[in-house]
Formats: sequence, structure tokens, C-alpha cells
Amino acid sequence: MIACLQAWKTRIEFEEKNGKEQDMTDLKVDSKFAWLEPFCSLYTCTPDVLAQKHKMQPFKTFRLGGDLTKVYDPANEKGKKGS
Repeated sequence: MIACLQAWKTRIEFEEKNGKEQDMTDLKVDSKFAWLEPFCSLYTCTPDVLAQKHKMQPFKTFRLGGDLTKVYDPANEKGKKGS
């Protein structure tokens, strides 16, 4: 999980190793990080990951069961964003 977020910030290192530009399109969609809600409730997420997660909330996705923020992080629920 941490590697995913670090890769998002330091993609140039991956591009240099791979030799190709990385496609980061999906990482610009907040709902792609919905898995962080249950993950951060089971494991200890770093403060910077939690801050980024809170910026992207709420997470609502039918593929993971609906309103994940309401279930896993109700204290930070805010608004009707999501699909």
C-alpha cells in the first residue's frame, strides 16, 4: 500500500528503471483508492497516507460494498462524492 502511494509521488524512478513513461491516469481518480478505507482500519497507516485518504473521501463504490467511509471512517464522512 505504501509502495503504491510512494510510486505515485516518485514515478520518475520507475520510469528510469522501466525505460517507459508510466500511465498514471487511474491514480488521478480518487475512487481508485477506496481500498484504503478497510486497509487503514485493519493496519496502521502513516499520517501522510491518512491525510491523503481524508482529502479523497468519501469513498462510495458498489464493487466494495457501498459507502466505505460510513462503515470504516464515519468521523471523516463528508458529502456525497462517489459512484
